[in-house]
Amino acid sequence: MGALDRAHLIEAAVGRYLDNNVAAWALALIIIGGAVIFVLVGHALVKRFLRTWLAESSGQTVAGITAMVMTMFALLLAFVVVNLYNSYDSAVNNVALEATSSSDLVRDSGNFPLPARGGIERAVAQYVVQVREHEFKTLSEGHPDPRAQQLLDNLFHAVQSYEPKTNAQQAFYQAALDQLHAITDERENRIDAAETAIPDPLLYLIILLAVLTLATSLLINTHHDGLDVAVVVVLAVVVSAGLYTAVVLQYPFSGSIAVSSDPYYSPSLVQLVQKYT
Repeated sequence: MGALDRAHLIEAAVGRYLDNNVAAWALALIIIGGAVIFVLVGHALVKRFLRTWLAESSGQTVAGITAMVMTMFALLLAFVVVNLYNSYDSAVNNVALEATSSSDLVRDSGNFPLPARGGIERAVAQYVVQVREHEFKTLSEGHPDPRAQQLLDNLFHAVQSYEPKTNAQQAFYQAALDQLHAITDERENRIDAAETAIPDPLLYLIILLAVLTLATSLLINTHHDGLDVAVVVVLAVVVSAGLYTAVVLQYPFSGSIAVSSDPYYSPSLVQLVQKYT
């Protein structure tokens, strides 16, 4: 494993650890509060050591540069946040579709003889319990649950071991196979979604633009110290709040807004699980 791969794994582990172990309000306080402290300290240092840089003649130039950098930051952040939200929304839909396909598979197997139907129902119940009670936790830590994959393989075996005899049974069998493949596809999508994060180059660029935005804002001079402080604090809050939003939208199965396993607690699946537990 190369140095870049190790750095990426460490970064992902740290990001997931913060999401899973730091409350949302505390994480917001760290990011936003840190940015506010940064600009307040920076403002004091500029006023003390770089007062000659705050000449009135350069005010328009500084304001223009700050606006340009902040516009670039805002555009890039909006692009990243929209993509992260779309990935999060897709993960929510994947979970709902997988749960629905599980219910539909049980419904389609209702026309099978009792031994085959019972085997499929039991396999679905075991898989659903493993996913909702164990795999969601492992996904929050960045990896799928091997036991869930094994139970999905058992479900495949339960379906494929049945041989339909009549045309009606053949039609329901094909429908059951379609639902089984849908479960597999949605599970793969769910696992892939658990890795959704800001690519490293974009992350570094966002941080760079955020720092440059705050740094250039320190050179804005309105000739009123109170207003200068208010301007840099407002910019710090806006910039850091945007960064916070991007951070919490990473890793859809981790953190305070993690994708819920509620679809696996639908009445039909709850009834099925109760039947075989």
